[in-house]
Amino acid sequence: MAVRDFDKDGKQDVLSVNDGDSVSFMRGKGDGSFEAPVISSRSGIEDGVALADFNGDGKDDLAISHELNGEVSLLLAGAQGRWGPAVRHAMGLRPLGLVAGDFNRDGKADLAAASNLSNGAVTVRLGQGDGTFAPAKTFSVRSNPQALAVGDFNRDGLLDIAVITQDVNSGSSVLVGDGMGGFVSQGYFLAGSTPRAVTVGDWNGDGNLDLAVAHAEPSSALSVLMGNGAGDFSTNVRSDVSGHPEAIACEDVNLDGRLDLALPYSYSDGAVSLLLGAGTGSFGAVTQSSAGATPKGIAFGDLNGDGWPDVVTGSTGSTIRVMLSTCQ
Repeated sequence: MAVRDFDKDGKQDVLSVNDGDSVSFMRGKGDGSFEAPVISSRSGIEDGVALADFNGDGKDDLAISHELNGEVSLLLAGAQGRWGPAVRHAMGLRPLGLVAGDFNRDGKADLAAASNLSNGAVTVRLGQGDGTFAPAKTFSVRSNPQALAVGDFNRDGLLDIAVITQDVNSGSSVLVGDGMGGFVSQGYFLAGSTPRAVTVGDWNGDGNLDLAVAHAEPSSALSVLMGNGAGDFSTNVRSDVSGHPEAIACEDVNLDGRLDLALPYSYSDGAVSLLLGAGTGSFGAVTQSSAGATPKGIAFGDLNGDGWPDVVTGSTGSTIRVMLSTCQ
């Protein structure tokens, strides 16, 4: 799920990458409702999704990784909420956790994906600004990397990549960027088992980027890892979040200047778990809102133009659910 003003009309739209080999674009009406979806085909089962302008036309394009094929499909944004045909590019072995960023500071969007193998790696392909990519570069990490996050984790002004792995024995790490498209692995930290998704924010207000990781566990489904500004993290595991979340999102939900977290509870009686941040790295009690059957993706956006962040989730049965903020 993604919420953005894709068509530049001042109203937030919703993009959904679906299990049924399609992409749905829903143009927002500005009141929390949407026009009928515009459906575009894509190529194969997705294992990672990234949005960025890969051909320099000012529109967000869609990149989708395919683990079993070792490829990424690029769908360039077209007119009226449609995306062009999928063009495939090699993306290393078993790519997961696809992310985009300008890793060599040339103003063009690049791609990185984790290779889900016992001899783990991250594959980087530098964008050439026309929807094509330079040859792949591969950087070794610990075994079975699952999720990636992009940010300046050591505060040197250059983009780095946090690599969250299945290795529970301090197997996660940061690939420190050199600003030219190269990376060096720095240290290792504990991130917890069965990671599914990661998001970046500053939850303790120290100016350093932190990580929040969703885990596919019946309990202890959230880990918050506090960054020290040098590319290393300490861990604070929340045991009172459950439900096998497959996604995670952060936003200042109540506009108090502190980042909050939301995770979809993916059982059949699905819900969204919301944790309000205290600004110190801790969170208030978990609250839940009904989200339909087995919600997967989640995104925030002001869908009705009232200035408060709303939530949208994707559920089984080819539906999305919009939860409008009730904050006053």
